[in-house]
Amino acid sequence: MKTERKKQIRYNRRRKLLHAWKAVLFLVFLFAMGIWGMLLFLRPSSSLLERRNLTAFPQFHIGTFLSGEYFKDISTWYADTFPGREGLIAANMNLKTLYGLNKEQVTTATTRKGDQIPDHYVPAGTQAPADDQTAGTVSGESSAEILPTETPGPDGSLHNKEVEVSGGDVYIAQGKGFELFYFSLEHSNAYIDAVNSLAASLQGKASVYDLLAPINSNIILGEDMQQKLDNSDGDQARDYIYNHLDSSVTTVNVFDTLRNHNSEYIYYNTDHHWTALGAYYAYRELARSMGFRPHELSDYTTHYQTVGFLGTFYTRTQSKDLQNNPDTLDAYVPVTWNEMTGIDRSDHTTGFTSEIVRDPNTLDPVNAYSAFICGDQDLSEIHNPNVSNGRSCVVIKDSYGNCLIPFLTDHFSDIYIVDYRYFTGSLSSLVTEHAVDTVLLVNNIGAVNDMYQIGQITACLGN
Repeated sequence: MKTERKKQIRYNRRRKLLHAWKAVLFLVFLFAMGIWGMLLFLRPSSSLLERRNLTAFPQFHIGTFLSGEYFKDISTWYADTFPGREGLIAANMNLKTLYGLNKEQVTTATTRKGDQIPDHYVPAGTQAPADDQTAGTVSGESSAEILPTETPGPDGSLHNKEVEVSGGDVYIAQGKGFELFYFSLEHSNAYIDAVNSLAASLQGKASVYDLLAPINSNIILGEDMQQKLDNSDGDQARDYIYNHLDSSVTTVNVFDTLRNHNSEYIYYNTDHHWTALGAYYAYRELARSMGFRPHELSDYTTHYQTVGFLGTFYTRTQSKDLQNNPDTLDAYVPVTWNEMTGIDRSDHTTGFTSEIVRDPNTLDPVNAYSAFICGDQDLSEIHNPNVSNGRSCVVIKDSYGNCLIPFLTDHFSDIYIVDYRYFTGSLSSLVTEHAVDTVLLVNNIGAVNDMYQIGQITACLGN
């Protein structure tokens, strides 16, 4: 009995000692991480992987200090700029893959639904256009002469997939990411009012075109999948907006065109943008509306291609399924001209000269999409000496416009590119100063329904 008791005492001592060492090691780890986190020189100010500037340390204001917002902002800064954060996120995502089979998943578990899309509603001060609204033209050719109606290709929609987690903003299935769309009545109305106000201010000066680009979930996912994911109907949202734009605004419907090609590589697997092929099909539909004859894809004799591109869906989720299905990025150089100038968005004053389409193989892989028009800049200009029609166009765009604009290069003498997120000048002055005859808005429908971006859009259109 004494022997057994001594063994038990020794066992209890070793157990207590082990627990003590565990506690010490844990405290040392917490202390080390605290010290690591306080090394300010290790804290990054931007993320190449996420393509954004990280949260800056908040400035002190007595109001935010008393309300507690100042300390919340410090907490956000501390988490957003923690040294090694991207590696920790990747490790966390890799750990989650061990939980079970996750062939389909939705990231960011925040319950969210879009507003109901009304059938008949006219925002204050506007009037719905007639159903037989006629598109304006550049050359005077009929749309049938310019481009015959295309025959739909095979249906590439995804159907009947089970969703393990709902209420997020990125759906992952079969190694592809899909951005989910939530209609906002308030923000759609704000967009309608802003475009109508712009059109009114340009009456008699320039023709206004509006091209809403669909996001991939509205084109690739079947209707049954969209309903399971509470994804708002993109076609209904487009119709609501287009039906309430002034009759002077020519609307360009690319949803049906892209859906006819949804078995092709028109959206990236790991990035939220359409591919250059998707933008090409939109360009052909735009040519039908504007009245110019588009190029065939075979006309683009210089064609860059890079493999291994991992885009925004991957950087947001660090998903292994996406990492194992990287993208191929194609870039078609304009037929007649490949030079542009611009003002860098970092300071709104520094000028630059660049190719309209650069070889993406010369860029960092995570920035391959900036091969198109040098990425998102404040104000850029393309002056093509090989186009003598004297036509000029201002393109107001988000990043969906980046790979569409190079296709327009061969059809306008002058193109002025405005990114509404960075442009600080006067839009009306730009149109007047350069005697611009065409204004084209190219924005993806998700941005139009986003609270932050709609504020930027309306501010830009109001200048």
